[in-house]
Amino acid sequence: MFGQGTCICGRQNQAKVRVAGEIFATRIRFFFNL
Repeated sequence: MFGQGTCICGRQNQAKVRVAGEIFATRIRFFFNL
């Protein structure tokens, strides 16, 4: 049970980091395009 919970939590954290990374990348592109 603990292993499954950790795996699910890890997936959620990866998704959050991925979304944050995409937003950060788009912001950098936006600034460079200016």
